[in-house]
Amino acid sequence: MANGTNEATGPHDRSARVLDPAYVLDVESNTVEELRSKHAECLELETEVSYVRRLTQARIDILEAEIRRRSTGGSLEDLIQ
Repeated sequence: MANGTNEATGPHDRSARVLDPAYVLDVESNTVEELRSKHAECLELETEVSYVRRLTQARIDILEAEIRRRSTGGSLEDLIQ
């Protein structure tokens, strides 16, 4: 298992599984250990999604800064500052 995924399921498969309503259907029949495992899996997935969101936001910020720089006729030095 690498980065929370295994060879059989990728990160999108895991997201789909966790987001499927069946994942929490009939939770009262799960053992405490099964509940803890699902909870840990959800926390891990949430951390991964948060990381990707932060990286994506950084890309958006860079692209918006470049668009502003070009629209105002600024230099690359202006972008860096």
